[in-house]
Parts: sequence; C-alpha cells; structure tokens
Amino acid sequence: AVGEKEVREEFPDAIILKPSEMFGREDRFLNHYANMRWFGGVPLISLGKRTVKQPVYVVDVAKAIINAIQDPNAKGKTYALAGPKRYLLYDMVEYIYAVCFRTFLPYPLPRPLYHLVARFFEISPFEPWLTRDKVDRFHTTDMTFSDLPGLEDLGIQPTSLEQKAIEVLRRHRRYRWLDAELEEAKPAKTYPM
Repeated sequence: AVGEKEVREEFPDAIILKPSEMFGREDRFLNHYANMRWFGGVPLISLGKRTVKQPVYVVDVAKAIINAIQDPNAKGKTYALAGPKRYLLYDMVEYIYAVCFRTFLPYPLPRPLYHLVARFFEISPFEPWLTRDKVDRFHTTDMTFSDLPGLEDLGIQPTSLEQKAIEVLRRHRRYRWLDAELEEAKPAKTYPM
C-alpha cells in the first residue's frame, strides 16, 4: 500500500496491477507444492485450513497488461487481478496431488519451525527452493478488492485453476497416469467469495 501511494504521487497516470498468486507452466506455485512429495509430505501452517487462495492464470495477467496499456481509460487506475474461484490452501494442494495421481500427505508445521527450515535453504549458494518470504506469501490469504476493477473490466474472462492445472502438473505424474483425463481428478472444493 505504501509503494502504491508513492507511485501515485510521482506518476498519477500510472496503471497499477495487483495480481494474486500466479500459476502457469514452469511456475513456482503449483510446481512448488507438487515437488514437496520428495520430502515425504506437504508441510502446511495450520494444515492450510486458515489460508484462502485465489490463483490467477499467468496468461490472463499478460493479457491484462497488454489490454491496460492499450486502453486510454485505464490511466491512473488500480486493477485487482485474481482467478474466478477461491480455495482453502489445503483443498487446493489436495487437488494438485489428485491431478498428479500422487498421495497427499499433509502435516501441520508451525510458522517459526517452517521459517527455520527455510533459513537452511536460504544459505544455499544457488537459488533457494524455499525462503521465509515464500513461506509467508504462500500462507497469506489473497485479498479480495470488490471496489477495484478486475480482469473482466479489461475484457478478459478469468481462467480457472481446473482448466489449466493439467498443463502445469502433467509432468509430475507417474508414467502410467500420463494420459489420464483431467476429469478423473475430483475438482477442488471452492471457498465462498
């Protein structure tokens, strides 16, 4: 909020886009959770039952950027870019594992302990797989801004997680399930808007 205010003061015509957590091919959101299977389970703060996510498809965000630049009425506006559905983090990660045909083994991990684990990854000389910032970001509820224009106002029909999850997650399947239809995975439970 402070950054937005500073940008508005210096550049009143700036277009501000506020995307929720993005997903798409080679993302660091769905793939992050799918790769947690290598650690024997999925650690979630409060089992993910207190965090609500509303992921947005990266292609929708790219289209929003283009449409906002081309729209002369967008100058000086702030857009909240979010997907069409909201999910409890637990239900969303459970769906990720259902699409991958993998066993979902969640376990609760307190935030201080999760941060301690993340610190070990942060000391890596390579790009860290987990950071304290990522832990906090993934376990923070996505805000809804009903007073701000969104994807629809830029002429974009939001793409749901269920429509594109297979593009991201197919590579996490075992060979025998590679060609299984997406419909074989039960859809994720949604959270009320």
